[in-house]
Amino acid sequence: MPSLRQSLKNRLRDAARVAVLAVGSEWRGDDAAGMLAGRNVEKRRRASGCRWKRKVKVFLGETAPENLTGAIRAWQPTHLVVLDAADMGKRGGRVEVFGPHDMEGLSCSTHQLPLSVMIDYMLKDQAFEAMVVGIQPRQMNYGRKVSPGVARAAEKTGAMLAEVFEGVLG
Repeated sequence: MPSLRQSLKNRLRDAARVAVLAVGSEWRGDDAAGMLAGRNVEKRRRASGCRWKRKVKVFLGETAPENLTGAIRAWQPTHLVVLDAADMGKRGGRVEVFGPHDMEGLSCSTHQLPLSVMIDYMLKDQAFEAMVVGIQPRQMNYGRKVSPGVARAAEKTGAMLAEVFEGVLG
């Protein structure tokens, strides 16, 4: 089984324009993992010397990512990377990459529309490669802070994505 970094490289090797969609509620503990990872990617994208900043756009979808489908489609990405908390039944902070239809049996975040349905909707009139980067939450209780291990995993995930973008798009 390839490492997370290698799996991302393999899935993004033909990328020309990447939309990163961060999903989650910052009011529900570890459900914020996707948002934290997305903000980390955006921070690195805005850094001076970033060679891939024009090829990656970060969309902060929070709890209603479906509201950004028009903006994502208008940007015409070749690849879509969704960052979200995903209950995979593993230890908190575990990160895995899935195809949009490989998530059967997983519970993703607190948004209303399942990610696979949202991605299928966008694919009706546009072709792109889609993947979901799921971060295992420990708890998603309202009003709680993100668990330290999940926060570290989200930070590392954002950093790793930026490194992969540098190698693939830079």
